[in-house]
Amino acid sequence: MQTAPPPTGLWKQTVKDYLVQRIEPRYLAPIADLTKLNRLRGEGFSVATIQCALIEFLAALRAGENYKYKNPDINNFEYKNSSKLFTEFLANQAPFSNTFTAAAAGDFYRDIRCGLLHEGQSKNGWLVKKGSRAGVVVDWGSPCILYWENLQDAITAYLKQYYRDLEIDQSLQSAFIRKYNHLSTNAI
Repeated sequence: MQTAPPPTGLWKQTVKDYLVQRIEPRYLAPIADLTKLNRLRGEGFSVATIQCALIEFLAALRAGENYKYKNPDINNFEYKNSSKLFTEFLANQAPFSNTFTAAAAGDFYRDIRCGLLHEGQSKNGWLVKKGSRAGVVVDWGSPCILYWENLQDAITAYLKQYYRDLEIDQSLQSAFIRKYNHLSTNAI
């Protein structure tokens, strides 16, 4: 017997009660607070680091997968390779896919995400700057430049579309439930 999908209104409330309540205080509010400083004295590195953590969470949420370092069970929606999850998300999900090919997403993962999270620096000459009037997230010239305000705009656009899609897409709903079931039993 196939059950009817929950009404759209229930998913709107779910987004508000669970997703927004998780990402607003943990990711979006700290980014907004750092942005308000407007000192241009390195806060962009902190913002980009938080953005990378948020992107990885959003990628795992969309897939309904949970990180497990030792012996992940792909049949149980577990992953160990965050590189694959992160880069496929950037290369395949709008609006990020407007900026990132698979190869470019790999460079970003290695030189920005891993550089910032593991070493507190960008790698291979990448620069992190506040914003571009042209609205680009990354200038792929030499050196490559990440514009963190433009990346934040892309994250905001993604979230708005994801919220709408979650109301009607049963595969996204199933992935969301898997992720939040895991979070409710394993996270604070």
